[in-house]
Amino acid sequence: MSDLLSKVLHAVTAKSYVPLKAKPLFKRLNLPDDEYPAFRKTVRELVRTGRLALARNNTLRAADIHGTVTGVYRRATSGHGFVRPHAVDGIFKPEIFIREDKGLDAATGDEVMVRVTREATRLKDAAGEIVRVLERATRTFVGTYFERDRQTLVRVDGNAFTHSIAVGDAGAKGAKPQDKVVIEMLRFPTQDSRGEGVVTEVLGAHGQPGVDTLSVIRAFGLPEAFPESALNEARQVASQFSETDLHGRDDFTNELVVTIDPPDAKDYDDAVSVTIDPKTKHWVLTVHIADVAAFVKPGGALDTEARKRATSVYLPQKVIPMFPEVISNGLASLQEGKVRYVKTVRMEFTPGLQKGHVTFANGAIRNRKRFTYDEVQEQLDAMEGKKQPTP
Repeated sequence: MSDLLSKVLHAVTAKSYVPLKAKPLFKRLNLPDDEYPAFRKTVRELVRTGRLALARNNTLRAADIHGTVTGVYRRATSGHGFVRPHAVDGIFKPEIFIREDKGLDAATGDEVMVRVTREATRLKDAAGEIVRVLERATRTFVGTYFERDRQTLVRVDGNAFTHSIAVGDAGAKGAKPQDKVVIEMLRFPTQDSRGEGVVTEVLGAHGQPGVDTLSVIRAFGLPEAFPESALNEARQVASQFSETDLHGRDDFTNELVVTIDPPDAKDYDDAVSVTIDPKTKHWVLTVHIADVAAFVKPGGALDTEARKRATSVYLPQKVIPMFPEVISNGLASLQEGKVRYVKTVRMEFTPGLQKGHVTFANGAIRNRKRFTYDEVQEQLDAMEGKKQPTP
């Protein structure tokens, strides 16, 4: 065994080792910089031979069972499941079929270690058995509380588990039969055991207005409240914003720019204008998208929180925004009559609708009118002489 290989294995098998990515592990080993290529080659070889396992976030773990792979498990309605192995050197291996009785207590989304018992062929999928659950995707689930044969149970939503989960004394939270509840899993179910959890929150009676929306929020762990650091940064940005400060931006505030959205739109983040160039007679379509990034400091509290959320979430009765409302419904909302920062693309089209010159810019607009689709259609119909415009 080479000295470098020995150092890597010794580090990752130490009891105090916390899984690290390759670069931090290299730094921990205090190796000279010129040994990094050899280190990377050694790590790749250890992963390839199954002596190291590559986790979902590219951290390295010791694979204490030779010939195993790690990946993410998903359960099918039938009870069987599949594991998608993590990529090694950018290459993904085929999914591994996991029979229900070979899945231990893994749940969908868990990171698991699998012993491959059958390699993939042109006729059959790879098959294997889960030997260890490395990391739980979540321990929180939403379901419906019910009682049967003096047992208190929760039927978890979806096809996460075959069996209902025993929850002990749900009366401590005031749960009633057919209530939607949140449970914290204490012991995950297996093929032969229903598992055990505890009710942590009662959402309300099944079918009651708002309960389904709240169930989705809890089931997916959607963050509602913003940390105070993000709120403070948003307030600071808002206090510094001035409609007259157009430095570094193309000024479109004198152009006829409008927004067109459904009557029940939850946000207003895109606007358009259409003109005819008097010289070329080309149509000029300009599209403006709210420039949210203009208010976000890279690496700051807003940036960190937005990366966690990834996007705004639109539910039937609620919106969970990616940024605090002072930005999402204020500075980054293309409100009628307000100057707003935008990312702009300007496209020329010939009378025959062949695309011509295209330019991009950081811009600023003033939305002249907030239209609904129906209002715009009425105007178009009137222009075609189908009916008179609405006063």
